[in-house]
Amino acid sequence: MEWTINQVDDPRHIVMKVSGRFTVQGCRIGIAELAKVKDPLTPLLFDDRAVDFDGLSDFDLMELGGIIGEYGYTFAYSKIAVLVAGEHARSVAEKWRRVTDGASDSLIAVFEDEPAAIAWLAERSIHDTEG
Repeated sequence: MEWTINQVDDPRHIVMKVSGRFTVQGCRIGIAELAKVKDPLTPLLFDDRAVDFDGLSDFDLMELGGIIGEYGYTFAYSKIAVLVAGEHARSVAEKWRRVTDGASDSLIAVFEDEPAAIAWLAERSIHDTEG
């Protein structure tokens, strides 16, 4: 797996663009790198449109949810949009979302449309403080 991490200013969020064949170890390394630059309240876009999810098991998804949980402070109260391409990838991402919901206080949504994902990240959430 390969990834790039970019900070975007308008609207403020981080994009982690991932490509290649999915591996739990690759995710573990990528999440560790992401945790070095992400603060807890910064929204996150996982761009997984170029990820090959073939061969991914439910056990792998549970392990991935646990990895997010290990970095609870980094992802707590964050909005996380997962951008995917195709029905198979959407199904995988939705399963991951359900598993991760129990391991993290983040808000997670899955999208196939990038502008919709970015608009959702920019919206205020129930975790935002009143201003």
